[in-house]
Amino acid sequence: MTFSLLQQNSLRWYGHVLRKQDNSWMKKYMMYEVEGARLRGRDLERGYAKKDCQARKLNRKDAMNRSRWRKLIKDDL
Repeated sequence: MTFSLLQQNSLRWYGHVLRKQDNSWMKKYMMYEVEGARLRGRDLERGYAKKDCQARKLNRKDAMNRSRWRKLIKDDL
């Protein structure tokens, strides 16, 4: 499976955020789940990085090792 450059950059950023401390505002925002009914209309497109991780079978443990994460998200696998 090959990833586009946009997907690779998205996963690189996602790994960076996962390695941040748990009290970081950026990590809190990324992990925030909205409760209650959603508004009418089209859904916001979010969660591309999570979908890409699932497609490549990557997990948080992989992101904690930076060199391994970089190797896993490279296009030449």
